[in-house]
Formats: sequence, C-alpha cells, structure tokens
Amino acid sequence: MKAATMARMFEPFYTTKDLGQGTGLGLSIVYGILKQAAGPAGHIRVYSGSGTGTRFEVLFPRAYEPEDFPDPHPCNGSGR
Repeated sequence: MKAATMARMFEPFYTTKDLGQGTGLGLSIVYGILKQAAGPAGHIRVYSGSGTGTRFEVLFPRAYEPEDFPDPHPCNGSGR
C-alpha cells in the first residue's frame, strides 16, 4: 500500500476502487467500532509491503474474566 493511501485509509468513503466498486466504508467502520468499544486503549496496526499484501492487527485491551460480571438476565430454566 502506498504511503498516500495509508494516510487516508480510515477516512469514510475513501477508496482506491473504481466508481461503483465499493463504498470505502469498511476500514472506517472497523476503526469507529474499535474506538467506541476500547477508547484510546484500542489500536489498529497496519503492515504493508510492495507485492506482499497488507495485514491489519486489531488490538483490544484485555477484558476482565466473565465471572467478574454477573449475568444481568440469568436464565430461569423456563426458556424465557
């Protein structure tokens, strides 16, 4: 991926595809979800090289163990 593309890749509606071939929303949606869920602790690492493709690592902060949070809607066995 070229440096100019990397600089804009998280912008909504930015795409390198031809008209009608994509909206350019994918990476901006991933970025938005990450920032809403993880805040400043979430990161996206991008690795790209000519002829080797591009790899994205989406990093969320470590979560607490499930048993630390009681189920707000426990099943009572009635199927409801």
